[in-house]
Amino acid sequence: AYRGEHGARSESKFQSRLGSLSFGSIEAAKTYATQPNHYHERPVDPRVYKAHITIENPIFNNPNDPFVDLDILRKAIGDEKTLQIARDLEDHLLNTNNFLELLEDHDCMTLDDLHEKLGSDVLDLLYVDAYPVMDSETYVEWFKELGYDGAVHGGNGATALEAEYKIFDPSQAQIIKEYDLSPKRQAAVEPSL
Repeated sequence: AYRGEHGARSESKFQSRLGSLSFGSIEAAKTYATQPNHYHERPVDPRVYKAHITIENPIFNNPNDPFVDLDILRKAIGDEKTLQIARDLEDHLLNTNNFLELLEDHDCMTLDDLHEKLGSDVLDLLYVDAYPVMDSETYVEWFKELGYDGAVHGGNGATALEAEYKIFDPSQAQIIKEYDLSPKRQAAVEPSL
């Protein structure tokens, strides 16, 4: 699998501001390396890593689905933490037709209203984008404490219809090759990806 990075290099094997490290297709990695998600950032040292990754105990494995069903999280981490995730990501829930229909069907305005009416079983009826769950350092720490080491889900946006592999520790990736995508390097020698 491939990972794209665009910031200044550091002492650590990989750099990330997120809870997990994302790997995917070569095209996705090139996009992440050369087009940062934050519009005000510019690539400093764009590069792509080709790596062997290991995920032995994923919290979920749905390579074709960009969402995660909250019942999967509920079974893994319990009601309290899953409800906290749902509350934290309520804006993402609002982007799903399912949540909007539940609010309307039960004459509710918020997740907490639904939870009050239906109890924790409401969690079994909801789903949310997987990427913000995997981006959270807090949630990933909860998963790691229970022995999970990654997740697989479908991508969003530029990676729609592609699998994204999330690992929880840099030791789960063995770098095979690094491709330098900096403009000065590309002008000299175009790397073959």
